[in-house]
Amino acid sequence: MDNKKPLLILISIFILAILCFGVVYLIKNKNKTILKKSMSSTRLEEKVELLEICEKIKDENTKDFCYAHVAVVNSDFSICDKITKKDFQNLCYLGVSRIKQDVSFCETLKDWSPKNACYQGVAESKKDLSFCDKMTNLNSKEFCYSEIAVATQNPSLCEKIRNKDSCFSDVAKAKQDLVLCEKIEIPSIKNDCYENIAKSKLDISICDKIEDENKKENCYSNVAEAAKDLFICEKIKSEEKKETCYENVGKVKQDLSICEKIKFQQKKERCYSIVAKEKKDVSICEKIENQIIKNNCYMLVAMATQDVSICEKLTEKLEVEYCYSFVAPPKQDLSICEEKISDEKIKDECYFEVVKYNLIKKGLPLF
Repeated sequence: MDNKKPLLILISIFILAILCFGVVYLIKNKNKTILKKSMSSTRLEEKVELLEICEKIKDENTKDFCYAHVAVVNSDFSICDKITKKDFQNLCYLGVSRIKQDVSFCETLKDWSPKNACYQGVAESKKDLSFCDKMTNLNSKEFCYSEIAVATQNPSLCEKIRNKDSCFSDVAKAKQDLVLCEKIEIPSIKNDCYENIAKSKLDISICDKIEDENKKENCYSNVAEAAKDLFICEKIKSEEKKETCYENVGKVKQDLSICEKIKFQQKKERCYSIVAKEKKDVSICEKIENQIIKNNCYMLVAMATQDVSICEKLTEKLEVEYCYSFVAPPKQDLSICEEKISDEKIKDECYFEVVKYNLIKKGLPLF
Protein backbone atom coordinates (compact mmCIF):
# COMPACT_ATOMS: atom_id res chain seq x y z
CA MET A 1 0.00 0.00 0.00
CA ASP A 2 2.85 2.38 0.91
CA ASN A 3 4.49 1.61 -2.45
CA LYS A 4 1.34 2.78 -4.26
CA LYS A 5 1.22 6.18 -2.54
CA PRO A 6 4.05 7.82 -4.59
CA LEU A 7 2.44 6.51 -7.79
CA LEU A 8 -0.99 7.95 -6.84
CA ILE A 9 0.62 11.33 -6.00
CA LEU A 10 2.43 11.36 -9.37
CA ILE A 11 -0.81 10.55 -11.26
CA SER A 12 -2.66 13.31 -9.34
CA ILE A 13 0.01 15.89 -10.24
CA PHE A 14 -0.14 14.83 -13.92
CA ILE A 15 -3.96 15.15 -14.02
CA LEU A 16 -3.78 18.55 -12.30
CA ALA A 17 -1.20 19.75 -14.86
CA ILE A 18 -3.45 18.68 -17.75
CA LEU A 19 -6.43 20.49 -16.19
CA CYS A 20 -4.38 23.68 -15.68
CA PHE A 21 -3.12 23.56 -19.26
CA GLY A 22 -6.68 23.10 -20.52
CA VAL A 23 -7.96 26.08 -18.54
CA VAL A 24 -5.08 28.31 -19.77
CA TYR A 25 -5.68 27.15 -23.37
CA LEU A 26 -9.40 27.97 -23.15
CA ILE A 27 -8.71 31.41 -21.64
CA LYS A 28 -6.13 32.23 -24.32
CA ASN A 29 -8.45 31.19 -27.15
CA LYS A 30 -11.35 33.07 -25.61
CA ASN A 31 -9.16 36.18 -25.38
CA LYS A 32 -8.11 35.75 -29.02
CA THR A 33 -11.75 35.49 -30.08
CA ILE A 34 -12.67 38.57 -28.03
CA LEU A 35 -9.69 40.48 -29.50
CA LYS A 36 -10.62 39.43 -33.04
CA LYS A 37 -14.22 40.53 -32.47
CA SER A 38 -13.01 43.76 -30.91
CA MET A 39 -10.71 44.53 -33.87
CA SER A 40 -13.46 43.68 -36.35
CA SER A 41 -15.87 45.90 -34.42
CA THR A 42 -13.34 48.75 -34.38
CA ARG A 43 -12.84 48.49 -38.16
CA LEU A 44 -16.63 48.48 -38.70
CA GLU A 45 -17.08 51.51 -36.46
CA GLU A 46 -14.29 53.34 -38.33
CA LYS A 47 -15.92 52.56 -41.70
CA VAL A 48 -19.32 53.74 -40.50
CA GLU A 49 -17.78 56.92 -39.09
CA LEU A 50 -15.99 57.72 -42.36
CA LEU A 51 -19.15 57.05 -44.40
CA GLU A 52 -21.10 59.33 -42.09
CA ILE A 53 -18.56 62.09 -42.76
CA CYS A 54 -19.05 61.61 -46.53
CA GLU A 55 -22.82 61.86 -46.03
CA LYS A 56 -22.36 65.35 -44.58
CA ILE A 57 -20.90 66.59 -47.89
CA LYS A 58 -23.41 68.45 -50.08
CA ASP A 59 -21.44 68.73 -53.34
CA GLU A 60 -22.08 65.48 -55.27
CA ASN A 61 -18.62 65.29 -56.90
CA THR A 62 -16.83 65.77 -53.58
CA LYS A 63 -19.15 63.24 -51.93
CA ASP A 64 -18.44 60.64 -54.65
CA PHE A 65 -14.69 61.20 -54.29
CA CYS A 66 -15.10 60.80 -50.52
CA TYR A 67 -16.88 57.44 -50.95
CA ALA A 68 -14.07 56.28 -53.24
CA HIS A 69 -11.51 57.03 -50.53
CA VAL A 70 -13.51 55.20 -47.84
CA ALA A 71 -13.85 52.20 -50.17
CA VAL A 72 -10.05 52.05 -50.59
CA VAL A 73 -9.37 52.52 -46.85
CA ASN A 74 -11.66 49.56 -46.14
CA SER A 75 -10.92 47.48 -49.29
CA ASP A 76 -14.68 47.37 -49.85
CA PHE A 77 -16.07 47.23 -53.41
CA SER A 78 -19.66 47.62 -52.15
CA ILE A 79 -19.00 51.24 -51.17
CA CYS A 80 -18.26 52.02 -54.83
CA ASP A 81 -21.96 51.35 -55.52
CA LYS A 82 -22.84 54.51 -53.56
CA ILE A 83 -21.08 56.63 -56.19
CA THR A 84 -23.28 58.34 -58.77
CA LYS A 85 -20.69 59.52 -61.33
CA LYS A 86 -19.15 56.83 -63.57
CA ASP A 87 -15.66 58.35 -63.61
CA PHE A 88 -15.47 58.38 -59.82
CA GLN A 89 -16.94 54.88 -59.64
CA ASN A 90 -14.28 53.56 -62.03
CA LEU A 91 -11.63 55.27 -59.93
CA CYS A 92 -13.10 53.52 -56.89
CA TYR A 93 -12.96 50.08 -58.54
CA LEU A 94 -9.37 50.76 -59.62
CA GLY A 95 -8.30 51.77 -56.10
CA VAL A 96 -9.96 48.87 -54.30
CA SER A 97 -8.79 46.26 -56.83
CA ARG A 98 -5.19 47.41 -56.28
CA ILE A 99 -5.60 46.56 -52.60
CA LYS A 100 -7.71 43.38 -52.83
CA GLN A 101 -6.16 41.94 -56.03
CA ASP A 102 -9.49 40.16 -56.58
CA VAL A 103 -10.01 39.47 -60.27
CA SER A 104 -13.14 37.40 -59.55
CA PHE A 105 -14.97 40.60 -58.60
CA CYS A 106 -13.91 42.24 -61.89
CA GLU A 107 -15.58 39.35 -63.74
CA THR A 108 -18.92 40.14 -62.08
CA LEU A 109 -19.03 43.68 -63.49
CA LYS A 110 -21.24 43.92 -66.59
CA ASP A 111 -20.22 47.38 -67.80
CA TRP A 112 -16.81 47.33 -69.53
CA SER A 113 -15.79 50.73 -68.23
CA PRO A 114 -15.60 49.76 -64.52
CA LYS A 115 -14.43 46.27 -65.51
CA ASN A 116 -11.41 47.79 -67.32
CA ALA A 117 -10.63 49.91 -64.26
CA CYS A 118 -10.88 46.84 -62.03
CA TYR A 119 -8.57 44.76 -64.29
CA GLN A 120 -6.06 47.61 -64.33
CA GLY A 121 -5.95 47.72 -60.54
CA VAL A 122 -5.32 43.97 -60.31
CA ALA A 123 -2.73 44.11 -63.10
CA GLU A 124 -0.79 46.93 -61.40
CA SER A 125 -0.95 45.23 -58.03
CA LYS A 126 0.09 41.77 -59.26
CA LYS A 127 2.41 43.22 -61.95
CA ASP A 128 0.76 40.77 -64.33
CA LEU A 129 0.36 41.74 -67.99
CA SER A 130 -2.31 39.10 -68.62
CA PHE A 131 -4.88 41.25 -66.81
CA CYS A 132 -4.07 44.21 -69.08
CA ASP A 133 -4.89 41.93 -72.03
CA LYS A 134 -8.40 41.47 -70.65
CA MET A 135 -9.08 45.20 -71.12
CA THR A 136 -11.12 46.28 -74.14
CA ASN A 137 -10.20 49.98 -74.29
CA LEU A 138 -6.91 50.42 -76.18
CA ASN A 139 -5.82 53.58 -74.32
CA SER A 140 -6.48 51.92 -70.96
CA LYS A 141 -4.69 48.75 -72.07
CA GLU A 142 -1.60 50.70 -73.17
CA PHE A 143 -1.57 52.71 -69.95
CA CYS A 144 -1.72 49.40 -68.08
CA TYR A 145 1.30 48.09 -70.07
CA SER A 146 3.18 51.30 -69.27
CA GLU A 147 2.46 51.05 -65.52
CA ILE A 148 3.69 47.45 -65.41
CA ALA A 149 6.74 48.35 -67.50
CA VAL A 150 7.68 50.86 -64.79
CA ALA A 151 6.79 48.55 -61.89
CA THR A 152 8.86 45.68 -63.33
CA GLN A 153 11.52 48.01 -64.85
CA ASN A 154 11.02 46.21 -68.15
CA PRO A 155 11.47 48.60 -71.13
CA SER A 156 10.59 45.89 -73.67
CA LEU A 157 6.93 46.33 -72.66
CA CYS A 158 7.12 49.91 -73.96
CA GLU A 159 7.44 48.45 -77.47
CA LYS A 160 3.85 47.20 -77.16
CA ILE A 161 2.36 50.70 -76.98
CA ARG A 162 2.09 53.74 -79.25
CA ASN A 163 3.44 56.31 -76.78
CA LYS A 164 6.79 54.57 -76.42
CA ASP A 165 8.79 57.69 -75.52
CA SER A 166 6.89 58.50 -72.32
CA CYS A 167 7.06 54.85 -71.31
CA PHE A 168 10.85 54.71 -71.90
CA SER A 169 11.25 57.91 -69.88
CA ASP A 170 9.29 56.52 -66.92
CA VAL A 171 11.19 53.21 -66.96
CA ALA A 172 14.51 55.07 -67.29
CA LYS A 173 13.66 57.05 -64.17
CA ALA A 174 12.70 53.88 -62.28
CA LYS A 175 15.87 52.05 -63.38
CA GLN A 176 18.15 55.09 -63.27
CA ASP A 177 19.18 54.02 -66.77
CA LEU A 178 20.57 56.82 -68.93
CA VAL A 179 20.79 54.54 -71.98
CA LEU A 180 17.00 54.37 -72.18
CA CYS A 181 16.85 58.16 -72.54
CA GLU A 182 18.81 57.77 -75.79
CA LYS A 183 15.98 55.66 -77.26
CA ILE A 184 13.56 58.58 -76.95
CA GLU A 185 12.81 60.51 -80.15
CA ILE A 186 10.74 63.46 -78.91
CA PRO A 187 13.25 66.11 -77.65
CA SER A 188 11.09 67.46 -74.81
CA ILE A 189 10.54 63.96 -73.36
CA LYS A 190 14.24 63.12 -73.81
CA ASN A 191 15.18 66.30 -71.92
CA ASP A 192 12.78 65.39 -69.09
CA CYS A 193 14.34 61.94 -69.00
CA TYR A 194 17.85 63.40 -68.59
CA GLU A 195 16.62 65.84 -65.95
CA ASN A 196 14.90 63.14 -63.86
CA ILE A 197 17.99 60.95 -63.79
CA ALA A 198 20.31 63.90 -63.14
CA LYS A 199 18.18 64.83 -60.15
CA SER A 200 18.07 61.26 -58.83
CA LYS A 201 21.81 60.72 -59.27
CA LEU A 202 22.70 64.28 -58.14
CA ASP A 203 24.84 64.52 -61.28
CA ILE A 204 24.87 67.87 -63.10
CA SER A 205 26.98 66.43 -65.95
CA ILE A 206 23.80 64.71 -67.15
CA CYS A 207 22.14 68.14 -67.42
CA ASP A 208 24.83 69.06 -69.97
CA LYS A 209 23.31 66.53 -72.38
CA ILE A 210 20.27 68.80 -72.68
CA GLU A 211 20.59 71.10 -75.71
CA ASP A 212 17.79 73.50 -74.81
CA GLU A 213 19.45 76.15 -72.58
CA ASN A 214 16.26 76.90 -70.66
CA LYS A 215 15.70 73.21 -69.85
CA LYS A 216 19.37 72.77 -68.97
CA GLU A 217 19.20 75.55 -66.38
CA ASN A 218 16.01 74.06 -64.94
CA CYS A 219 17.94 70.83 -64.63
CA TYR A 220 20.79 72.55 -62.74
CA SER A 221 18.23 74.11 -60.38
CA ASN A 222 16.51 70.78 -59.68
CA VAL A 223 19.81 69.00 -59.02
CA ALA A 224 20.91 71.85 -56.71
CA GLU A 225 17.67 71.47 -54.75
CA ALA A 226 17.98 67.67 -54.52
CA ALA A 227 21.66 67.91 -53.51
CA LYS A 228 21.04 70.92 -51.23
CA ASP A 229 24.05 72.47 -52.96
CA LEU A 230 23.97 76.24 -53.43
CA PHE A 231 27.18 76.18 -55.48
CA ILE A 232 25.36 74.48 -58.40
CA CYS A 233 23.09 77.54 -58.70
CA GLU A 234 26.13 79.55 -59.83
CA LYS A 235 26.18 77.61 -63.12
CA ILE A 236 22.89 79.27 -64.08
CA LYS A 237 23.25 82.35 -66.29
CA SER A 238 19.69 83.67 -66.07
CA GLU A 239 19.38 85.84 -62.95
CA GLU A 240 15.70 84.95 -62.55
CA LYS A 241 16.40 81.21 -62.71
CA LYS A 242 19.41 81.58 -60.42
CA GLU A 243 17.19 83.23 -57.81
CA THR A 244 14.64 80.42 -58.20
CA CYS A 245 17.52 78.03 -57.55
CA TYR A 246 18.46 79.96 -54.38
CA GLU A 247 14.82 79.84 -53.30
CA ASN A 248 14.60 76.06 -53.79
CA VAL A 249 17.87 75.34 -51.96
CA GLY A 250 16.94 77.74 -49.15
CA LYS A 251 13.65 75.89 -48.67
CA VAL A 252 15.15 72.40 -48.49
CA LYS A 253 18.04 73.51 -46.26
CA GLN A 254 15.65 75.54 -44.07
CA ASP A 255 18.25 78.29 -44.19
CA LEU A 256 17.01 81.88 -43.96
CA SER A 257 20.46 83.21 -44.89
CA ILE A 258 20.03 81.66 -48.35
CA CYS A 259 16.62 83.32 -48.69
CA GLU A 260 18.38 86.62 -47.95
CA LYS A 261 20.54 86.19 -51.08
CA ILE A 262 17.43 86.52 -53.25
CA LYS A 263 16.94 90.01 -54.70
CA PHE A 264 13.44 89.51 -56.10
CA GLN A 265 11.19 90.25 -53.11
CA GLN A 266 8.36 87.78 -53.84
CA LYS A 267 10.78 84.87 -54.33
CA LYS A 268 12.56 85.83 -51.11
CA GLU A 269 9.27 85.92 -49.22
CA ARG A 270 8.12 82.59 -50.67
CA CYS A 271 11.41 81.19 -49.43
CA TYR A 272 10.69 82.59 -45.94
CA SER A 273 7.23 80.99 -46.08
CA ILE A 274 8.50 77.45 -46.72
CA VAL A 275 11.30 77.77 -44.15
CA ALA A 276 8.70 78.93 -41.61
CA LYS A 277 6.61 75.83 -42.35
CA GLU A 278 9.56 73.44 -42.08
CA LYS A 279 10.80 75.04 -38.86
CA LYS A 280 7.20 75.37 -37.54
CA ASP A 281 8.06 78.95 -36.65
CA VAL A 282 5.26 81.46 -37.22
CA SER A 283 7.53 84.39 -36.28
CA ILE A 284 9.32 84.00 -39.64
CA CYS A 285 6.04 84.91 -41.39
CA GLU A 286 6.34 88.36 -39.84
CA LYS A 287 9.34 89.06 -42.11
CA ILE A 288 6.98 88.91 -45.11
CA GLU A 289 5.51 92.15 -46.49
CA ASN A 290 3.30 90.79 -49.28
CA GLN A 291 -0.02 90.06 -47.56
CA ILE A 292 -0.96 87.15 -49.85
CA ILE A 293 2.38 85.38 -49.23
CA LYS A 294 2.19 86.20 -45.50
CA ASN A 295 -1.30 84.68 -45.27
CA ASN A 296 -0.08 81.59 -47.11
CA CYS A 297 2.78 81.40 -44.61
CA TYR A 298 0.34 81.49 -41.70
CA MET A 299 -1.70 78.67 -43.29
CA LEU A 300 1.38 76.49 -43.86
CA VAL A 301 2.61 76.92 -40.28
CA ALA A 302 -0.91 76.36 -38.86
CA MET A 303 -1.11 73.08 -40.79
CA ALA A 304 2.41 72.03 -39.74
CA THR A 305 1.77 72.81 -36.07
CA GLN A 306 -1.94 71.83 -36.07
CA ASP A 307 -2.60 75.12 -34.30
CA VAL A 308 -5.95 76.72 -35.19
CA SER A 309 -5.06 79.90 -33.28
CA ILE A 310 -2.56 80.80 -36.04
CA CYS A 311 -5.48 80.92 -38.50
CA GLU A 312 -6.84 83.88 -36.54
CA LYS A 313 -3.92 85.96 -37.84
CA LEU A 314 -5.44 85.93 -41.34
CA THR A 315 -7.34 89.01 -42.46
CA GLU A 316 -10.17 87.62 -44.65
CA LYS A 317 -12.96 85.37 -43.30
CA LEU A 318 -12.73 82.89 -46.20
CA GLU A 319 -8.95 82.63 -45.73
CA VAL A 320 -9.45 81.93 -42.02
CA GLU A 321 -11.92 79.16 -42.88
CA TYR A 322 -9.59 77.67 -45.53
CA CYS A 323 -6.90 77.68 -42.87
CA TYR A 324 -9.21 75.78 -40.48
CA SER A 325 -9.83 73.21 -43.24
CA PHE A 326 -6.05 72.60 -43.49
CA VAL A 327 -5.67 72.06 -39.74
CA ALA A 328 -8.65 69.69 -39.24
CA PRO A 329 -7.32 66.67 -41.26
CA PRO A 330 -3.99 66.07 -39.46
CA LYS A 331 -5.75 66.68 -36.12
CA GLN A 332 -8.62 64.38 -37.26
CA ASP A 333 -10.89 66.90 -35.57
CA LEU A 334 -14.29 66.99 -37.26
CA SER A 335 -15.55 69.68 -34.88
CA ILE A 336 -13.29 72.21 -36.64
CA CYS A 337 -15.17 71.57 -39.92
CA GLU A 338 -18.57 71.66 -38.22
CA GLU A 339 -18.20 74.56 -35.79
CA LYS A 340 -15.61 76.91 -37.25
CA ILE A 341 -16.48 76.85 -40.97
CA SER A 342 -19.65 78.41 -42.36
CA ASP A 343 -18.87 78.42 -46.11
CA GLU A 344 -20.46 75.23 -47.54
CA LYS A 345 -17.79 74.61 -50.19
CA ILE A 346 -14.94 74.93 -47.69
CA LYS A 347 -16.85 72.79 -45.19
CA ASP A 348 -17.28 70.05 -47.82
CA GLU A 349 -13.54 70.17 -48.59
CA CYS A 350 -12.78 70.00 -44.87
CA TYR A 351 -14.92 66.87 -44.41
CA PHE A 352 -13.34 65.25 -47.47
CA GLU A 353 -9.76 66.03 -46.39
CA VAL A 354 -10.43 64.49 -42.96
CA VAL A 355 -11.46 61.26 -44.72
CA LYS A 356 -8.56 61.40 -47.21
CA TYR A 357 -6.08 61.77 -44.37
CA ASN A 358 -6.96 58.21 -43.35
CA LEU A 359 -5.36 56.97 -46.59
CA ILE A 360 -2.24 59.00 -45.82
CA LYS A 361 -2.09 57.55 -42.28
CA LYS A 362 -2.32 54.00 -43.62
CA GLY A 363 0.21 54.58 -46.38
CA LEU A 364 -2.35 53.72 -49.06
CA PRO A 365 -1.96 55.18 -52.56
CA LEU A 366 -3.85 58.42 -53.13
CA PHE A 367 -5.92 58.96 -56.27
